Amino acid sequence: MPHRVSSHRISRAGLGILLIVGCLFFCGLFILLSSSWIIRKFGNGVTAAAIAWLLSLPLDGVDPVFVNSFLRNILPPSLLLTTCYVFLLYSFSRTLFGIARVHEQEGRKEGHLAKWWRYADRHAKTGTALLIAIACCAFLASFAVVQQRHEMLSWLLAPGQEDSRFFETWYKSVHPEDVVFSRKNNLILIELESIEETFNNEKLMGEKLMPKLSALRNEYLSFYGYKPVNGTDWTVAALTGFTLGLPLHKPDGIQGNVLGNSFLPSAHSILSVFEKNGYRLFFMLGTNGRFAGQNAMFSTHAPSTKIIDFTWFREHASPDELQRKRVGGEEERFVEGKSRRVFDATVFDAAKRQLVSMPTDKPFVFVMQTMDTHTNLCESDRTAQKYNDMRDCIISADAMAYDFARWAMAQPFASHTTIVLMGDHPIMQDSFGDISLPESKWERETYNVFINPVPVLKPHDQHRVFASFDMAPTLLEAVGARLPDGRFGIGTSLFHTQTKTLLETTGIEYYEQEMKKGSALYRSFHKER
Repeated sequence: MPHRVSSHRISRAGLGILLIVGCLFFCGLFILLSSSWIIRKFGNGVTAAAIAWLLSLPLDGVDPVFVNSFLRNILPPSLLLTTCYVFLLYSFSRTLFGIARVHEQEGRKEGHLAKWWRYADRHAKTGTALLIAIACCAFLASFAVVQQRHEMLSWLLAPGQEDSRFFETWYKSVHPEDVVFSRKNNLILIELESIEETFNNEKLMGEKLMPKLSALRNEYLSFYGYKPVNGTDWTVAALTGFTLGLPLHKPDGIQGNVLGNSFLPSAHSILSVFEKNGYRLFFMLGTNGRFAGQNAMFSTHAPSTKIIDFTWFREHASPDELQRKRVGGEEERFVEGKSRRVFDATVFDAAKRQLVSMPTDKPFVFVMQTMDTHTNLCESDRTAQKYNDMRDCIISADAMAYDFARWAMAQPFASHTTIVLMGDHPIMQDSFGDISLPESKWERETYNVFINPVPVLKPHDQHRVFASFDMAPTLLEAVGARLPDGRFGIGTSLFHTQTKTLLETTGIEYYEQEMKKGSALYRSFHKER
């Protein structure tokens, strides 16, 4: 019985169509899987601005845990499914696109592959149309999903909009010589990664996960009413607010800092105020400080800052400090070329050694950043593994931060030192199993406590509406500085109880809308003075 066999040949036009449609399918699938991976790893709220910022900087500071996870979870399924898709598309479209020529042949038994070719040829038009539709839908759906999850389209279109006068209206340029100090307290600022008050919700978490930090907050000064507004709700953006009194503005905050060599050099920073008023500055973290341009922020605005990051720990930490137990009982050991961080316990221990050896001839600013609560790969050998998820990391972080604060308060320098513990943004990683965090970010407030600030506030003055950029002038005044009207950048010192913050004046909605526009003034911050 005659049957159809194929004579395969390459048609440039047909092959081109096949490759284009295959690429559409691969891109759509890759984008969808990447977005799902970001949500799974970091939670909702990761904006296109944050993604673009990280992609624009060197990757030498990225934790290989994330790189390996991405490569393992995104590339293999994308390539495998695309290969299957292209085979199906080729099968149905090979005669339509002129890739294969079919003819009758006598006397040869028809095998399984020949039967498949015959089936595909019979349904060539229907199959081809359906598969092309699937590729187009996947590609278009990926953009719709990315827009909904990450505001990608809004970010892409923003540069084409008319510039806003927002920063021209609200930015307060404060030079170091404009700041007068009534006294010069030392400042210890502990930036607590992703620490928020939601963790003390017993109904949601099963128990209060931060009882010690909560007790500290009840004992000392805290501010209530934090809002994670646009441009402040991820680590380096929050640090931008703390030190420059600015959000990391999109689209303008992404384009100018080429390879992280400088960081908004023409904007004013409280770091330069401290440096030019005789302070020693230190920045300590257990990861590579080049990641996301953090080191550049300090070196640009306070070149004398001593930066103690993973590079330093790699050379100075002991083998025991570079090997810690993680949640789940595994051990993570430092391996040259692979590890990119040390655990927070090691960083806290190093901070204590640095502080006790500090010369006393000048005041100091010591900024330390924690990282265990960025992922659930935290050190848990100092607390029981009760939940075997992120909650164990938070319990451990609560104990370490509290113990460090109590230790600092017992040191000889404590009487003239202001200690601030502050969460940088609401947590982005959904690692709580069946626990669903509040969907609205406005319901989630970060932690803060000010121990031994120079100004004194009444309890009813602690309830404000503020963002990370309000912390820049607040930190200055906490150690004894006096600002002309309590303002720095677009921030307002929370110690100025009679002066409204930006959000209290304009409202959150107005601010969020203005952040979607460009700004000539903000672009000028990228230029060298």
